[in-house]
Amino acid sequence: MRLEDYSVNQHNHSTLPDDIAWKKKSGWIGLNGNVRSEWDMVWFLKEVIDRPKHKWDYQNNSKKTLLVTAGFDGNSEYDDGHLRQHYNKVGVDWHNIDNLGVTTEYRNFIHGHEGYLAKNYKDFYGWMISRDDLNRPNADLLYRIHNFLGEVRYQFPAIELYDLYHACVDNLEGKIETIWNHVDIHTKFQRVEQTLEFARKYPDKKYTIKNLFDDLKRYDRWFFDTWRHETEKFFNDGGFYQKGHWNHIRNILSEKIRSAASIFMWGGSWINMLNALKFFRLDHVMHEAKANGTNYYGMSAGTIVMMDNIYDLGQRSSASGFIRPYMSGLGLIKGMTIYTHVQDFKFINENGVDEKSTIALRTDDPAIGLTTNSIALVDEDTIYSVGGDPVYCFEDRGWTYYLESGSNIR
Repeated sequence: MRLEDYSVNQHNHSTLPDDIAWKKKSGWIGLNGNVRSEWDMVWFLKEVIDRPKHKWDYQNNSKKTLLVTAGFDGNSEYDDGHLRQHYNKVGVDWHNIDNLGVTTEYRNFIHGHEGYLAKNYKDFYGWMISRDDLNRPNADLLYRIHNFLGEVRYQFPAIELYDLYHACVDNLEGKIETIWNHVDIHTKFQRVEQTLEFARKYPDKKYTIKNLFDDLKRYDRWFFDTWRHETEKFFNDGGFYQKGHWNHIRNILSEKIRSAASIFMWGGSWINMLNALKFFRLDHVMHEAKANGTNYYGMSAGTIVMMDNIYDLGQRSSASGFIRPYMSGLGLIKGMTIYTHVQDFKFINENGVDEKSTIALRTDDPAIGLTTNSIALVDEDTIYSVGGDPVYCFEDRGWTYYLESGSNIR
């Protein structure tokens, strides 16, 4: 992602719902990393809660709000009294606030006469997570990328990953201003000089990083396509759609989703939340509701599960590289990759340009980072920053652009 390839604008978000409602084709999605308090999240989004712009007027008038608290610990899914008070303060009637209760339904289902389906799903998930053929290529490719970078730096110490990626461009001398136009003037000359020297001296190697990233992108597509294909195959082959009790519970949960104007997906364990939602195949009805104008808002775990492709970022993924694909999500967020809690990662705070370049170069879509109080409101192809803190936009140059509150990028 290069910022000059996008349009960045200032915007008065105090009238945001009215300003963008005329072009609303489906539900808005509001995303957060981890707010300081749940009230902050509700307060930042109070206008879109009050004016959801759903397809059906009765849902707009009721402002019906559905809570997904499946990420909460243990049996505390319904410990949501404080959340209900927040919505009531911004104008939602108590009777129009409901909880999906999907984790409770999942737990009860395990002990029913069709409980073996849940065991089968748990076994399937464990098998997919542990597949070496899915996980090893990521570690191998990242090792080769950064090992090659280290070898080049031994002779050309000023070169960064971004420079090597663009060294493969034909007529490199004629494209210097285009590629390095935003590079700090104090380091630009040395970096460009060494990149040109590398390209002239090693013409057979100048394509290495570009080819490795092309391999990484193909691997990512294969990884997530495999997850989606295997998931569909598991549910079709497992006979789920012919099971009476499973379909009964699924229909009850689906109607809750269809009847909501706003759906808030709160934090906690994103694995618990996603597995419960996927077990009842609620991703399909969630897409249906979004097409009708239902707005989705996620915090932490709730943000993660809405993504199309879920990446694991941080120390716990170091065995497979500092970033790795993990599993497919609900697919409500497409055309961008979201990373929550980015303020917690050392390489971001300490300007790890090569690591940040890896994030941005790995995908052709925008890479967005969310902090404690940042909220990104997504409307089709536009990202609005509407929280108290800026939204991060990762640049393939290895730096971070801060999308201040009131701004948008498309």
